[in-house]
Amino acid sequence: EREPSWKYAEGYTKDGSTNDELIAGAVSAARASMISVVVIGLPDAYESEGFDRESMALPNGMLSLVREVAAVAPKSVVVLLGGSPMEVPFADEVDALVWAGLGGQGCGEALDDVLRGI
Repeated sequence: EREPSWKYAEGYTKDGSTNDELIAGAVSAARASMISVVVIGLPDAYESEGFDRESMALPNGMLSLVREVAAVAPKSVVVLLGGSPMEVPFADEVDALVWAGLGGQGCGEALDDVLRGI
């Protein structure tokens, strides 16, 4: 079995914001890949205990990132991290959606298994 190779591109910052340079790096990586996996979710300012959410929307920068990567990637998968529902207005623009919730310390390995079909 051939192991996949991974290329990482930071498409947004911890607070969910992005810029042209970050998106360009992700788009460049997507163009060079067979499958692009975009991992997004709600930043702490959007989802936390002690306050109610005003919206189910993801940060605009993440929406732009997903759409731009999906436009150039041969296949695109979006992984959603979060503890509550989110709007996914790009659902018809990507090949797959994976809801990973808030998986804790083992989430990365489990997600790797899911994405590779193990």
